[in-house]
Amino acid sequence: MILQSTKSIVTIAAATFTITFASCIKDVDDVNLPSTPRKLVVQSFISPTDSIFVTVFASQPINYNIPIDGDNYYYNAFDTIKTATVILANIEDNSTIAVPYDSKQKKYALPPNLFAIEKGNEYELRVTANNFEAASGRTVVPLGNATSSIERIDTISTDEWGYTEMRLIGTIIDPKNEENFYSTLIYSLKQYESSWDETTHTFISNYSKRLISDSNMDGRTISIRHEFSSYDDDYYTNLGTTTEVYEVDEHYYRFHISLENIYDIMDNPFSESSHLYSNIEGGLGVFGSYITLNQTTLNK
Repeated sequence: MILQSTKSIVTIAAATFTITFASCIKDVDDVNLPSTPRKLVVQSFISPTDSIFVTVFASQPINYNIPIDGDNYYYNAFDTIKTATVILANIEDNSTIAVPYDSKQKKYALPPNLFAIEKGNEYELRVTANNFEAASGRTVVPLGNATSSIERIDTISTDEWGYTEMRLIGTIIDPKNEENFYSTLIYSLKQYESSWDETTHTFISNYSKRLISDSNMDGRTISIRHEFSSYDDDYYTNLGTTTEVYEVDEHYYRFHISLENIYDIMDNPFSESSHLYSNIEGGLGVFGSYITLNQTTLNK
């Protein structure tokens, strides 16, 4: 009797839950969602030694209806703005320069010799385009007082399929009384001969990035232990593994940390939402800066 009563209670509870859950699902017609204007999305990271690149495109609000078909499913879901006015300004001396659009690069580009990016200076990026609110962002270029050295790359393990687990070993000597952020980057440059067009192609592979803050390590020697995976086979020629260490500004650091958080929870349906960091006023995106502390090519 007790067993039968328990079964009845469970059955009634399950039926009640099913009815209640089903009653929560209802189609609603003709709902007027609030209008959300599209915004400029801007991304740029500047450095004293590298070319200036600025990417500008239009945001896609969640209720903005854009047709998704075979032509734009992967490549054109976001509209690149090719006719924007992009101005880079040095706040210290009020000098400015217009950054032109490069159709080959598909972004706004400027060689480093045309506008000096100096350590410790503050810069502002201003972007305007027809039918969009003006967007702007600021960054202070790191001082670059830190030093870094790369000691070696250790092989941890290799499997029968050609995948190798490796570890980068190095150090960063952090200057005292400064809030500093760093990034380590590892990638391989590979090459292969195409039998289709009989040409040589070069591409970047095994890309891996790590971010470091000197929080609780101010003025100390910070150990670099960057583990990454590498894949090699007879089809590709490995031209070398390059390691780069940057001192980055807070915007660079916070943006890439938020990007990592999104990647970490992407396949978890039970995780809370994670917002992508932005320091662009009037729009979305990020404007940051970095200094290259060390660049080493190993395993050639």
